[in-house]
Amino acid sequence: MIHIRQLSKCDFQAAIAIKEACWKSDYKDIVPLEAFSTSKEIGVFADWFLNPGNDFRLLFGAFFEERLVGFIGAGTAEIEDSTNGVEVNSLFVESEFRRKGIGTLLIKTALEPFHELGYEEVVVYNWHDVPSNRFYRHIGGTLFRKVVQYPAGKALPVDIFRWDLARMQELLTSICKRRHLTE
Repeated sequence: MIHIRQLSKCDFQAAIAIKEACWKSDYKDIVPLEAFSTSKEIGVFADWFLNPGNDFRLLFGAFFEERLVGFIGAGTAEIEDSTNGVEVNSLFVESEFRRKGIGTLLIKTALEPFHELGYEEVVVYNWHDVPSNRFYRHIGGTLFRKVVQYPAGKALPVDIFRWDLARMQELLTSICKRRHLTE
């Protein structure tokens, strides 16, 4: 059984290990591996969470038998993407736990507090050629715009998806009920 809870600082190392494994498998031959540094990521991750400035930020993890198997980070979206939106900054699930509804549960759980606070939109930046693009389309993502990012100097197209938050929550609730997904 999967249990979803907020992450704490003691979970950061395990979360970064999941992110690194996903980079090595999902982004292989797409994103240069040298663009990922475990030590740098731990610092960025901790800084993002512990120093939110004026942003509202949350981290949730999916646990199987007390082992972290996936996580999500979400926070206030940049104003150029949405004037009242939340951005899903990270969503990673270990490969052996995919296609079991964990990503759906993580997104639904992480977005509930933002919905309750009156946020209206969801934004996700995702490299165009990675497998997770199919997932974001599956959950109703609309391509908002495209940009180019340069990890380790390589030009990579990025798709920016946007959703109406209330409709997204309805869709995720429906998917969870249909698939009998619970925390």
